Amino acid sequence: MATQTIQIKRGLKSDLPILEDGEMGFCKDTKEVFIGDGTVNTLVNENKSYTHNQISPASEWAITHNLGKYPSVDVVDSGGNLVIGDVEFINSNKIVINFNAAFAGTAYLN
Repeated sequence: MATQTIQIKRGLKSDLPILEDGEMGFCKDTKEVFIGDGTVNTLVNENKSYTHNQISPASEWAITHNLGKYPSVDVVDSGGNLVIGDVEFINSNKIVINFNAAFAGTAYLN
């Protein structure tokens, strides 16, 4: 069996050309990987996240995150404690979290 080498275009993101259909490109400065279709380059290792800071204590947090996906959710109160709530996915851009008591804190969505 013959050994083949796969080469991936690499360089700075600002220098990335439009990649051919199925061709891959790696941006050394941003660590992003793209695959082309001859017209547009599509990011394949995108890691979207959103941080929501709930300043006023509330037992229901409505969060519009605009991530375009159903994220995992971790909530931490203002004392740094992990809090479990009932997460309702309204759509791929909005969630509502209900808790037993009102409190302020931060929600981390990935």
